[in-house]
Amino acid sequence: MKLTNPKMSVQTYLLRISFALLCVAIGSATANIRPPQIVWQPPSGSIGSQAAGLEIAGETLNFACTLQSCGVLAVYRVSARGPVTADFQFLMPGPGPLQVRVAGVEAAAQVSSYQPVSKEEASLFDHWSQDRIDLFQARFRGRLPAGPATIEVRYTQELGMEENDYDYSGPGRFMRFFIYSLWPLKGWTLTPDFVLELTVDIAREPPNWWRRHFGTILSIECRLPGGAANQEGLKLVYRARLGRDFPDTLKCFLGDDDLLPDPMR
Repeated sequence: MKLTNPKMSVQTYLLRISFALLCVAIGSATANIRPPQIVWQPPSGSIGSQAAGLEIAGETLNFACTLQSCGVLAVYRVSARGPVTADFQFLMPGPGPLQVRVAGVEAAAQVSSYQPVSKEEASLFDHWSQDRIDLFQARFRGRLPAGPATIEVRYTQELGMEENDYDYSGPGRFMRFFIYSLWPLKGWTLTPDFVLELTVDIAREPPNWWRRHFGTILSIECRLPGGAANQEGLKLVYRARLGRDFPDTLKCFLGDDDLLPDPMR
């Protein structure tokens, strides 16, 4: 067959080749699309109690972190109308170990698997149930004198991981996170001047000018009103102070500053 317009035929041929290559590229990219990797870790949480005659004036909560885990120290300032032996419970991020002191006296704690007891409570753990992450609860008993006293709880919280900034050729960068349930505090009688004080810290040398302006720096963000992270010596320290109007759940992120959510204004 004789071509009537050879020049036009070559152009058409090249156009079709280009279109075919574009389709192959789009198909290849589509085939490699994947969701980000997320590694969940069980949450922990504030203590709860059904004992009568108790009120709580505050919780001081400290997370001393690496990029793998955080050492947690929670100190509760409580007050009892009279001497009382009370049962307490809280969410643990694993089977242990943990240390508990009630009014300065060490208390034995038992950790077991945990299942939410109401539909409202279960809704707080939807993503854990979907990913089949086990939940744990610690229980302990302690005697409180009349008047003010403290309850101290220590344990280790493993950090979850969420992938960001990845492409089709390999893994991306990960930010770390932990989740802490504050809603059990709302079952207590809170004093009018109740205060929740949060500190999250991680080792970080002060970043130089170049890294601050052209690189990425290790940061912490918990998205709490008035919360902020600042360099304190060789540590980055996030601090926040809340009153009675605190959220049900605390979620803190650690990682490169360009990956973290914006702070709450």
